[in-house]
Amino acid sequence: MLDFAPTFRDMAGVRVRGREGEAVVWSRNVARKSGVLRNWMEDMEIGEDDNDADFPLKNDMTEEEQRILRDLCGPDGASLAEKSVPELLRLVLCANILELPGTNGDDQESVLEPVQRALASFLASKNAEELRGLLGADSDLTADEQAAARA
Repeated sequence: MLDFAPTFRDMAGVRVRGREGEAVVWSRNVARKSGVLRNWMEDMEIGEDDNDADFPLKNDMTEEEQRILRDLCGPDGASLAEKSVPELLRLVLCANILELPGTNGDDQESVLEPVQRALASFLASKNAEELRGLLGADSDLTADEQAAARA
C-alpha cells in the first residue's frame, strides 16, 4: 500500500450538521482539510472505531453550501455552474469559517480557486454600475460628483 493512499479509517464519515439540521457526511480524509473539523476531531479524540462522529456547526451554513465545499476539497471537485454572485461570495465566507486550505494565507492549494475563477468570469464584463448593483454597493459620489466625473 502506498503511503498516501487513504485507509478505511480515512474514508469513514464525519457527520457535519448545518443550520437546517441535516447532516452532510464528510470523509475523514476530506474533513482533515478543514482546520475547524481537523481540530474538532483531534480535541474530541475521534478514534478509528468512532463511526458516529457528529459535528454541529455553530453558524448558518446550509446543507448545499457544505456539500459544495466538501466536494471542492475532494478529488472530483464540484460544479459551480448556475451559481449567482451572492452564492459564490457566500461560499467564500463559508470556506473561511471552516478554515479550508488557501483561506488563511497558507501555502496549500486553495479550494477557492474554482470559486474565484467563476466570480472573475462572471464579473469581468461588468461596468461599475453593474458591479455596484450585483454587489449591493452604493456609490460614494453624489449625483453632482457623478455628473462632473462623466463630463
